[in-house]
Amino acid sequence: MNNLERKLIELTFPTVNAEALLEIIAATPNARVATEILCGVYTEPVLPLQKIRNGHDCTLISYDKWEEEIRYSYNVKEKIGAYFPVTIPKGDITLENMDTLKVEANSTVNKYYHSVETDVVLNEESRCSLENWLKSKDIVDESNYAIAG
Repeated sequence: MNNLERKLIELTFPTVNAEALLEIIAATPNARVATEILCGVYTEPVLPLQKIRNGHDCTLISYDKWEEEIRYSYNVKEKIGAYFPVTIPKGDITLENMDTLKVEANSTVNKYYHSVETDVVLNEESRCSLENWLKSKDIVDESNYAIAG
């Protein structure tokens, strides 16, 4: 806790034991946010609802102010993979023929692993820091922002 935050607590709560409040604040996951909430100056950030991360259009699900962490979802095509003899080029492998071309993982044949996208779309979830979310590429849309919380 810096001197400014300490002084803010002392001025906001002149009749309360500042050391006790500072101890409670220090026990939270984010002392700055705790101090701002107690002193009535915390504001939820205005966050982009959608970003592009790792080549996927991502949608904000929630924001955790204590950890400054974003939870988001994105769609990705399901992949099915198997081992194939090195004599078969990757470009020749399709969903239709992969079962006939593949070999068992424990096969002694010289092999490699390859996967092929299906038409099944999966909704995945992930997390990142607030800082990384804000650094990600924007999806330009005027309705793309909302107050977190």
